[in-house]
Amino acid sequence: MSSDYFDSSEHQQVAAARARASAINNALDAIDTGLALLPTEANIKRGLINYGVDSGAADAYVVTLPYTAAALTDGMQVVFKASAVNTGACTINVDSLGVKSIKRHDGTDPIAGDIGANQITELRYNSTSATFEIQGSIGAEAGAGTMSSQNANAVAITGGTVAGITGTASIDVTGDVTGDVTGDVTGDLITGAVRDADGDTQIQVEESADEDIIRIDAKGREVLTIHGTPDTSFRIPITNISSNAFGGILYLGTVSEEYTALSGTTVTDASKIPANSIILGVSARVTTLTAGATTIDIGVTGTTDLFITGLAVAAGSTASMGSAADTTLLPYVTGPAAEDLLITAVGGGASFSSGAIRIEMTFLYQSAPTS
Repeated sequence: MSSDYFDSSEHQQVAAARARASAINNALDAIDTGLALLPTEANIKRGLINYGVDSGAADAYVVTLPYTAAALTDGMQVVFKASAVNTGACTINVDSLGVKSIKRHDGTDPIAGDIGANQITELRYNSTSATFEIQGSIGAEAGAGTMSSQNANAVAITGGTVAGITGTASIDVTGDVTGDVTGDVTGDLITGAVRDADGDTQIQVEESADEDIIRIDAKGREVLTIHGTPDTSFRIPITNISSNAFGGILYLGTVSEEYTALSGTTVTDASKIPANSIILGVSARVTTLTAGATTIDIGVTGTTDLFITGLAVAAGSTASMGSAADTTLLPYVTGPAAEDLLITAVGGGASFSSGAIRIEMTFLYQSAPTS
């Protein structure tokens, strides 16, 4: 019987014949020669038959196996420790049998970090493509590196999901982003914006550090800004609604206040009503039964029922400026000075002894041009 290691047909003896010592020695020598071709017991047990250490350089690996291959064959396994991380497309030369490209499972070139420095990588030869293919898990550790390096070969990601990005990541997107986001998108967008293709229409979170203003531009002009911090104790402005060219600001403001432990004939909140404003509406709710009166009026000095007339005192009672019980015309324009807000007891003892009321006021205010 013949094999790659020993051919017994060359050492057959005739039956009943005396065997010469030289023939026996030749047969034993042939057996030794054949066994020498086999891996050592230690290498078999340690799995080192197809393992070698790279002696080349980054992206051009060179490996010599402990049992030199005569040729590259389909499915041939090569396991090696790389001397340097790959920076992209790379090659390997095994047993001086020729430089061959290394590919991913899908036939594309490796991306930076697929083969790590001093990391062990398993390859198998594919005779159809004449390339070595990376086996098993590849790529940098989840969350490490940048999106540009992880997707260096991607022209587009379509029909799929990008998930598992944790920690701090920088993502630059060219094109359309569609789909759902679960969780928060956070970061510093001091100079960043969501904008159209030609850049003249955009939403900008902050124009300068910690500005806390959302700006919306259309056709190259700032048409709306939303301020996160009121410029005074009573104004929360939405500015430039009409895209004022000279810097004038149109504020849409609100005043919200709760008055508790009502006492006396009139409760006065000094300078509560903004100067030079257009009052769009005033509404009120009694939150705690008000004693000492039968109804409540809300107004200003000289016209104590200007905004609300005859609000019931029971808890849960509500009224709004301009209701059927009022004769006030909407809107109401204030003067050059802030005005006092008055809450007046009407009927009964005409003097509050207890109770609580909440009042909200909405107004517009136009500032002067800044340039």
